[in-house]
Amino acid sequence: MALNAFTDEHKAKLESIEENAEVNDISEANATELTDGSETTLHSHAPSASIFGGEFKSQENTTLRSTNATSFQQGQRLSTAVLPIGRYRIAFMTLHRINSGGEEVEVRLQINDSIDLFNGEIFNKEQKDTNSAQRESYQGFDYYDLWSPGALNIDIDYRSSDSGKTAELFYTRIEIWRVS
Repeated sequence: MALNAFTDEHKAKLESIEENAEVNDISEANATELTDGSETTLHSHAPSASIFGGEFKSQENTTLRSTNATSFQQGQRLSTAVLPIGRYRIAFMTLHRINSGGEEVEVRLQINDSIDLFNGEIFNKEQKDTNSAQRESYQGFDYYDLWSPGALNIDIDYRSSDSGKTAELFYTRIEIWRVS
């Protein structure tokens, strides 16, 4: 049969339809009702807005903070609103120094005061010169999977590696955004 060929068989089928016959209503509203709102070949949902980059929040702190404690102190906290389930990218940066060389400022990232990012790694780097107040920076990003909706508290914690030395934070920044 040639493309768009209309045969006597097709004509007979159309002529057998009663005048004013009931028509199946597959309108958007009816399809939603028939499918309980889920997607089918008859009904689909409009694509949602892009997820990547959604739920973005950032915060920076330029206040000088210092400690000589060897236990972690909170340097900065970013608190989010309730976030939807998904994968999030969390980035941070610190600008810091210790008041004399040979010791370290140690930094970690935590979620909700209990979940260590970066597989629990503590960022530290011994200062190069003794008796100097060099400024150093740590920065990086990690991914966090949120399995149920919830708010997050993301902390940059810091400490001195030697209780006789003062660790100082000059600048900190935390960012979070959804990637999937």
